[in-house]
Amino acid sequence: MFRKFVSIMLVVTFTLGMVVACAPAEKAVEEAAPVVEEAAEVVEEEEEKLTFVLIPKSVGHPFWADLEKGMDARAEEIGVEAIFDGPEEALAEGQIEIFESYLALGVDAIGMAPNDPATVPALIEEAEAAGVLFLTFDTDAPESGRKLYIGTDNIEGGKQGAESMLELMDYEGKVALVTGGLTALNLNQRLDGFKAAAAEYSDVEIVDTVAHGDALETGVPLVEDLLTAYPDLKAIYAVSGPNIVAEALETQGYAPGDIIVFGFDIFEPIPTLMKEKWIAGTVAQRPYMEGELVVQWMYDLVTGAADFPESQFVDTGTNVVLLENLDEYLSVPH
Repeated sequence: MFRKFVSIMLVVTFTLGMVVACAPAEKAVEEAAPVVEEAAEVVEEEEEKLTFVLIPKSVGHPFWADLEKGMDARAEEIGVEAIFDGPEEALAEGQIEIFESYLALGVDAIGMAPNDPATVPALIEEAEAAGVLFLTFDTDAPESGRKLYIGTDNIEGGKQGAESMLELMDYEGKVALVTGGLTALNLNQRLDGFKAAAAEYSDVEIVDTVAHGDALETGVPLVEDLLTAYPDLKAIYAVSGPNIVAEALETQGYAPGDIIVFGFDIFEPIPTLMKEKWIAGTVAQRPYMEGELVVQWMYDLVTGAADFPESQFVDTGTNVVLLENLDEYLSVPH
């Protein structure tokens, strides 16, 4: 919808040009009228087309690529324009800048996976003042006053992965927790889910929690230090970037399976690493479905076809994927 002004100006310019050029000949003006009317209909169509923006934590990550595909598919299906635009780095400042730009353009709805939930209340206030729908996806900001979050129940997902990995550990031994960032709410919720499940088993010891920043260049040395500090480590639970853990294990001379690695997400190279037995299993989210649902809920809420759910939460669900069900899981988009 933010292209409406441009479209109107083009029509006005075109109409004035026709009138001035054909002023001496009334018949010519009459003949031009249907063309002007047709252009006006185009403007009306532009006015009716809704525009939605999804702001991920950053761009370039395979998870976001799958979510964008789901967004595009549903947007095309229901006839809206959907834009996927995030910062190069997972920083709140970059997200805020993108938010401000699209808010000024007059889009109809904005969704964000906030890098810092503390920034969200101010964004909600701005969006409401401008009459723009705002919701969160993938990463929640439950204390922000947001009216809807669409994404994974990360605590439950953390528990699911923990139960599967603890079974592989025979419910005993030392385990380290690896995350992408210590301030990301969704990752912290996964850690909380793991800790809640592990607390049921007295022979399981959580020795450390480290953050690799979702980057190989910084993450591999960090994990290598972890392995040096705890040579008797039995397992590593990576709520983000299990491929980084696998890379560190290989560079340190470990063989596949020497240390049990369990992860989160199912984008490449995780499936390949599972087949090579570097990663024993993973908790798979449903990014494609999430992209579809974000667009659909935006459309239904903006058009009045639906009200906000009482729970203010749409759970996209998770699946535990092991080597035995990997191919089946990958055979369809999630």
